Amino acid sequence: MTTVSTKEHDYLEEDKAIKNQNYCLVSFISPEDVLVSKESYYLESFFSKISEDYKNLFNFLLDKYKDDKDLIENVMNNNKYMSDVKLIDEYYKSNKNINSEQIEKKFHEDNNFQTSIRGFKVRGSFDTINEAKNRCEFLKKVDKNHNIYIAQVGCWCPWSPNADDLDDQEYSETQLNTLMKEYKKNMDSKDEIFEKRKNDAISSNQSENTVLEAVVEEDNTAQVLEENTSKMSDMFTKDDPWINKDS
Repeated sequence: MTTVSTKEHDYLEEDKAIKNQNYCLVSFISPEDVLVSKESYYLESFFSKISEDYKNLFNFLLDKYKDDKDLIENVMNNNKYMSDVKLIDEYYKSNKNINSEQIEKKFHEDNNFQTSIRGFKVRGSFDTINEAKNRCEFLKKVDKNHNIYIAQVGCWCPWSPNADDLDDQEYSETQLNTLMKEYKKNMDSKDEIFEKRKNDAISSNQSENTVLEAVVEEDNTAQVLEENTSKMSDMFTKDDPWINKDS
């Protein structure tokens, strides 16, 4: 991902100013390590289900219609959207929403009900940055367990659980600006992704219908051939009526 500084293009839109509220103090607490483990539960559930359905479908078709192997493999090729990262992500999010309650329950049971909720606390709102700094110094003496940040109201601000990551303010702002750019780009392409999914689904259905039509046509051809063979057999095996008449 190419970084974009605010000097090149500013994606960090600011809210309208609120009278007498220009700076605030905020503290955060995040179970970062736990969230990584939790995410793996969702991923495992999602990819396992997709992979199982995919294999079962085409194994059935290959076993049922051995003579149509080429056509079925063509259908499989038309379903290569399974390897599309953006579409996989969309399917993943949908599965996550549907099975959220069940997976959430299993996660808590397996991890002794460790919380996965993020928390934050606004420590005050002030008119000037000097007032905010003074209050910040006071709170640091009272609360030594949490980092305290000074942020400007209405502006996006870089944040990290590790305060040392924010030492270089220009670098942090560039990273945040790049993140916002990618977020907006993903939102803009949401409709495009949906359309691609819909078209792939239509293409897949059409291909599967082609296979079924081919199978039906083959069965019909076999049936006609069998009927014609039977008629020809009767012609050569039944008694000739003219011979029977003379006798």
